[in-house]
Amino acid sequence: MSVLGLKIKVANTSKRGDDKSFILAVTMWEELANEFSTLEKGDRIVVDGRLSVESYTAKDGLQREFPRLTAASCMLMGCKPPAQEQAPAPASTASFGGGDPGSDIPF
Repeated sequence: MSVLGLKIKVANTSKRGDDKSFILAVTMWEELANEFSTLEKGDRIVVDGRLSVESYTAKDGLQREFPRLTAASCMLMGCKPPAQEQAPAPASTASFGGGDPGSDIPF
């Protein structure tokens, strides 16, 4: 069974310039994990799936929560941000049958 765990930055910038971006843990399983295992930093993707909130106990003893998206499908958007100046890649999509990853290490 293949599993791919990612941490992606979700951009959320308002017209006023307020940056409210956040990190989202994404888990892909089976065929989807195999197909997207070569993702690199800066690749733009669209992910569809089930959002959940997971918790863990931090080193300071406090209970923390973080969002996790279990991917049902994913699509590579085909190009990197302009600063990386790479040729567009072909778009790709995939889906799988589901599952819940569970994780001891949230980030």
